[in-house]
This record gives sequence, C-alpha cells and structure tokens, in this order.
Amino acid sequence: MREMKTSLVIAIAIFFGTIMSVSGQTYLIDEDFEGAAFPPADWQTNGVEWSTVTSYSPTHSVLIETAGASITTPLLSSPRKLEFRAWYDATYAMVRLNYSTDGTNWVFYRKFTGDAGRWGSQVPTNLTTLPSPLYLQFVWDEYNDPGATIYIDNVQVSETSRSNPSSNLVLQSGDYNGDGLTDIAVFRPSTGLWAVRGLGRTYFGTDGDRPASGDYDGDGITDIAIYRPSSGLWAVKDITRVYFGSGNDTSVPGDYNGDGSCDIAVFNLDIGLWSIRDITTAYFGNIDDNPVPGDYDGDGIDDIGIFRPTSGLWAIRGITRSYFGSSDDTPVPGVYQWYGTSKATAPFRDQIAIYRPASGLWAIKGLTRAYFGGADDSPIAGNYEGSGLEEIGIFREASGLWAIRGTTRVYFGTGGDMPLAE
Repeated sequence: MREMKTSLVIAIAIFFGTIMSVSGQTYLIDEDFEGAAFPPADWQTNGVEWSTVTSYSPTHSVLIETAGASITTPLLSSPRKLEFRAWYDATYAMVRLNYSTDGTNWVFYRKFTGDAGRWGSQVPTNLTTLPSPLYLQFVWDEYNDPGATIYIDNVQVSETSRSNPSSNLVLQSGDYNGDGLTDIAVFRPSTGLWAVRGLGRTYFGTDGDRPASGDYDGDGITDIAIYRPSSGLWAVKDITRVYFGSGNDTSVPGDYNGDGSCDIAVFNLDIGLWSIRDITTAYFGNIDDNPVPGDYDGDGIDDIGIFRPTSGLWAIRGITRSYFGSSDDTPVPGVYQWYGTSKATAPFRDQIAIYRPASGLWAIKGLTRAYFGGADDSPIAGNYEGSGLEEIGIFREASGLWAIRGTTRVYFGTGGDMPLAE
C-alpha cells in the first residue's frame, strides 16, 4: 500500500466529503484515525472503540471485538479502490465489508482475514463494479471465534475518474433485433428496466446487477442478460441461469472460442484472474487494470486484454503490448476501419482507442483523433448506420441525449440509466 507524508496532502472540501491528492493519486478517504476526536467527521460507529493498544499509524486504531460492531465511511462518490490495514488476535477472525447506497439497506461484498498477531495489508479491493455514491461498512463477522479482536487502521479509498458506471461495462453485442445495427438502449438499475428504442421495454434484474448482454444462443440477436456480483448469478432472459463468479469479479462476456455464441466470463478485479466458463482460466492483469476483451487479430475469437490507466498500457494476451492513453481516459476499443479494401475482403479487427472525458477527445491508435463529447458524457461507439464500422457517439445521462457523430441525435433515457452500446 502506498504510504503518504502529511506534507504531501492537499485537502479539498467537496459535497461528498474530503478529497486528498497524494503524489498524483486522488483519495476520497485517507484516514489513520489520528485526529483529535473519534469518530472522524461523517463516519458512523456502532459498538467499536478508539484504541491505543496497537496501531499501524503512530498511536490510534479502531477496535472491533463484538458481534455486529461496525464502522461506516462517509458517503463516497465514484470510489475506485479500497486499501486498509488490519490486525487479528485469533486464527479465525474476519472483517466483513458491506456497502449501501442509502446507509440503511446493506449488501455484503466480501470478507477479509490475515495472520494472527501482526499488522497486515489487506487485499486491495476494486469498487468500480458497485453502484455509487455509496457507503462502506466494516463489520465484525458473525462466524468469528468468540471474543476475536480486530483492529483496523489506515483506510484509503481512491477515486475513479469515470463519470458513469457504464464506462467500465463490457458487453458482447448490442443488436437486439438482428438487423445488423447497434440499437439505442438503456438499463435502469433502480428498477431493472431494459428499454430498447423502437423495440420495447421489459424488466429483468434489480439494483446491484450489471448488464451483460450478448448473443448467447448464436441466433444473431443480442439477448438481455445480467450478472449479479453479490451471488455470481448470470441470468440470460428466456435462455439460462447459472452461477459463475463472485463479488470481486466483473462480467466480461465475449466469444472466446469463435463458435458465434457469447460465452460467460468474469475478470477478478483484485488478482487479474480471467475465468471463461467451460473454456479456460488465465492470470492477466492486476487491480489497476480495466478489462478490454476483443478480437484484436481478426481471427473471429475474442482475445483477453487489459488497459492500465496508470501507465496507458494496453496488453493483449499473446498479441501485442502498446502504450496509448492516460489515467483520465476510458478505453473504447472497436472496429473503426477495415483491414483491406472492403467489408467483404477484410476481417473485423478491434483497434486500440480511448475517450478522454475532460476534453471530449476520441483517439484511435494509428487512425484518427476527433473531439466529440465532454466530461459528463459516456462513450457509446457502435454500428448505428450499417457500415459495419464503429461510429463515435456519446450518452449524456443528465438529459438522456444520444449523439452519434454525423448520424443522429435523439433523447432516450434519464439520470441513473446505463447506455447499452456494444
């Protein structure tokens, strides 16, 4: 875990608490519990103590030693990664991490443990798959040894620059009627609504689910599907329900064997493990990476790939490594040009590309640069007019605007909706 010196902290008051910038890393929380009072501002406690018995920071930590005891963070906007230190006095002692969007209804996310009798760094935990803004809650786990004592210190939550959760969403396809075009569509997490412009509306899923649409039966039509991180459930409407994955995984559906059907797959955001159901598992990437599967060599098979915002690295397993982009960019790989003279003579091949929300820059490696969109927009590249190539587009959540460069502008959706471009 990155250590910080007080002289490097720049505190900026914002609506959702305090942001701190340390050596280029922006933190929503960087709490060592060394303040003059406990709990710190906007934190909530239940049955915990401010302790000086042991500490990772100079003198103080939080003691959790009774069933149901908990400490809850302030409301966090756009959290990216959680890191903290913990000390356990028993062989079987665990911290349970819950999250909530309202501070009342709590959802289990994962558990932490470590070696007894020493301070340890807990596994860094990716938070980008969770709804935001949210609260995080550390709880004494109900299955701990009786009397187990746990201390928590140095809680850090870094900020993501993504303006919309759909920016971290992987979908295999977006053609919901099989006409070869990307359809304008949204998913509303609060109600489970799927709305496809010109086709219809249906309810499938609930708050906390992630859209995972793709052509799962190979009929050329995109199927409505969700992945539920809390249980690992994959539900494909009218086709199947299976359990594959856990709370630390994000969905990465794709055609990983070239049979024309979408495969169920997850990427573990903590350890970089790709698990593709009935096909393969592979370690490729780490907690700072965004999964970017795609067919980068034109062989009809989706390749495992990651984009590392901290360095701009694109690594496509077995194919290439390239640096393109920066920490403020959203990866938008896609088929932006033909590798040959026409659609008929050249294969589809995904290209490395980024969208930079701060300026609206679209940059497609080796091809073009264009400005379209802004800081509040989500990129929605897709084949909207039938050329077979991706067109640049944005979704503006505040107004429901879909703007496809050179093609159309329509209003479809509202605040809180996730655009479902492929």
